[in-house]
Amino acid sequence: MADHKNDDELTGINITPFTDVVLVLLIIFMVAAPQIQKNALDVKLPKASAGENSTAADGRRVHEIAVMGGDVIRFDDATMEIAVFEKKLIEKALHGPDDIFAVSADAGAPYQRVVSVLDIMRRCKVANVALRTEL
Repeated sequence: MADHKNDDELTGINITPFTDVVLVLLIIFMVAAPQIQKNALDVKLPKASAGENSTAADGRRVHEIAVMGGDVIRFDDATMEIAVFEKKLIEKALHGPDDIFAVSADAGAPYQRVVSVLDIMRRCKVANVALRTEL
């Protein structure tokens, strides 16, 4: 009889150690994943095989926007600060709503400045935006 009582106590499986190991592994992966993802991709910007003139094939005007290294933006051969750029962009967008606005950035330009220019273009409701690449 004592032997039968001992069998009843061992029928359950203790999963506590397994759960502890799984939770520790989960924490390790959660801590390590952002570091792995950050270094996983080496981004190289594309190069284009053909260029584009200042007038598109269908006759629309192409406005050049160049984000320079400092706080300077070149817009259609005029150098200006970002506040002035927004005013000039509104004027150009109103006069030619179908015009194309080609954005290029200097290698020394901060990426945040490029994003700021694209944000301004979105606020001004510019519909035709092209990103320039190296030829």
